Amino acid sequence: MERIPREIYHTLESIVGSEYITEDPVICQAYSRGGYGKDIYDRGRVRPACVILPGCTEEVQAIVKVCNRYKIPYIPVSTFYIGFCAPTKPYTIMVDLKRMDKLWINEKNMYAVVEPYVNYAQLNTEALKLGLYTNAPLCGAQASVLANHLFQGMGQNVWRTGFANKRILAVEWVLPDGELLHLGSASIIKDYFWGEGPGPDLRGLVRGWFGHSGGLGIVTRIAVKLFPIPYRGVPEVWGVTPSTGFSLPSERFRWYNVICPTLEKAIKFMREVSKAEIAAVCMRIPYVWRYLRKATCREELWGYWLEDKAKLKGQIPSIVRVAIWGFSSEKQVEYEEKVLMDIANEVGVTVKPASPYAAGECLKPAASVRAFLPGGNFMGQKFNFDSLDHAVKVLKSGYKIKRKHIPPFMDDGEEAGWILCFDFGYHVYAELDYYFDAQEDVEEAIKAEEELLKDDLEIKAYPGAQWGHLHEVSGPHMLNYHKLMEKIGKTFDPNHLSNPPRFIGTRKEESTILTEVWRKICQSVIEEEKRRRKNS
Repeated sequence: MERIPREIYHTLESIVGSEYITEDPVICQAYSRGGYGKDIYDRGRVRPACVILPGCTEEVQAIVKVCNRYKIPYIPVSTFYIGFCAPTKPYTIMVDLKRMDKLWINEKNMYAVVEPYVNYAQLNTEALKLGLYTNAPLCGAQASVLANHLFQGMGQNVWRTGFANKRILAVEWVLPDGELLHLGSASIIKDYFWGEGPGPDLRGLVRGWFGHSGGLGIVTRIAVKLFPIPYRGVPEVWGVTPSTGFSLPSERFRWYNVICPTLEKAIKFMREVSKAEIAAVCMRIPYVWRYLRKATCREELWGYWLEDKAKLKGQIPSIVRVAIWGFSSEKQVEYEEKVLMDIANEVGVTVKPASPYAAGECLKPAASVRAFLPGGNFMGQKFNFDSLDHAVKVLKSGYKIKRKHIPPFMDDGEEAGWILCFDFGYHVYAELDYYFDAQEDVEEAIKAEEELLKDDLEIKAYPGAQWGHLHEVSGPHMLNYHKLMEKIGKTFDPNHLSNPPRFIGTRKEESTILTEVWRKICQSVIEEEKRRRKNS
């Protein structure tokens, strides 16, 4: 990889200091790929030209303005869990935001303001001391609070806390051209308590169902809602790494595994819990997740799974995980537990107490990284619904296609997948997971992804996460949303420098930044600046 011109490098260096910028090929190589979706979402990746670490919003602005002046693509990154941040264009600059790690908690009004590198473990640790918490995603509490609120944001407690875009308050946003925009109350009174006003509310541009993946500039600060929890303090940690956890008082926190003989009974049980409006968590999980959780290595996972799968003889039950929290009192726990047992008896399912580890897992989950154990990679087809019935219909149809790819995909014995309910079941997220080898089976995974998307469209489903390389497939079936996204992208980022080829993968004419063309543009800008300095 060629180095960027010295004039540009020294300009960037003057912004952050020599300590916080590097073009060391070894360091840069580490920024060339993601985790989830590796070899798929980071296809065509290249090593970035340099990595820069701003320490404040003003430095982020200055970096973005330099990139626009010289037409250099840039990508903001935080914990880099997913492959969408992998560079695919020459001379890309990685803007690593790890120095921006401050958080503020407003206890009275129950919200937190966070910078990009604050993760869920850090925020919930401080929030618990005040009797507050926020939903942590199943991708792990090591995820950035800011990034995860802008992208996905699913987690166990959404049964009560709702969808992530509802939890975003005011926002500080560096636009793709380097201008600074404050949304909501932060734009007028510099307080982050309200996202809807009194200033502009453009949160839908930074976060819809999924976010723009760094394709519309860099969000440097957001406020997120916090929620009361019937506990105040720092829970005692127990266990030995990697199997560590913490428990919460059983008088106020109880966790259950509900064993359902069929998927239909699991859905009926979830629906009845929804009608009763009890519990803090209620979700259907794939049976194999139990094995992913307790295994410490690949050999151990396959040993557990194959042995027990043989005993089950294809009759794999559905598991619904439920948590009851006594928000108001210990009596609430007793009452909700009785309601839960009554529902279980009526439906014909078995309720078993879960381990105390589960109580802490819903606040600081970390086990999802074990999804890489079966073969080194996994993918999830994601959906967003208003109906449990619709979710089941789409997952069952998807699994017919998935089975065509077993092997090489892992045979997890499923007929559905992860079904996560928001707002007491009035909003449903569904995910169809498949596990495969990280390198050998990538082409198979890409083929399956395309087949699943076409199946979704045929049965009139809504594929909730259609990535950039599939926009042209799904867009014509959905009011040509991709053309509207293209207009938004061109308006905010006409040079298409913010994490190309995102925000929209169909902008081929702008997303292809040829090396020779880029070099000529840079050189002309540099020469013009030299002439201006000489004349002045």
